[in-house]
Amino acid sequence: SARAVEAGAEGLSPLANFLISRGCQSPQVANYLYWYLKVETEDAELASSSHPKSSSNSGPGEDNYLFETVFDAFIVQLSTHSPEGNMLFKRLSALNEYIGQIAACQRDAREQGKRREGKEECLRRLLEQRNLQ
Repeated sequence: SARAVEAGAEGLSPLANFLISRGCQSPQVANYLYWYLKVETEDAELASSSHPKSSSNSGPGEDNYLFETVFDAFIVQLSTHSPEGNMLFKRLSALNEYIGQIAACQRDAREQGKRREGKEECLRRLLEQRNLQ
């Protein structure tokens, strides 16, 4: 129920609670929310690692904390809200892992230092070796 979703996400903004609640009720909203929060947490991590601490009160670290907090609350609620929500969470997690493995192959191929055609062939070979084609 929506009340159970909101009870598990105490301390979040009303907007975050609303989005989490809607995500738990709609697979389409859950998909969009999952990937939006995933990208934002990764972007914030990259920004905070590439920029030294700024003197302002609102830096990349605070944004990262906000997105991670909402993402974590969403994951908990989605995976415990209903059997369907748990199944969706498992699919999204598996897709995220798959994308991560493909990205690792791409990084490995890029590090080979070959021309574009050589990198493409290396990527194809790595994808095949790791059963990702």
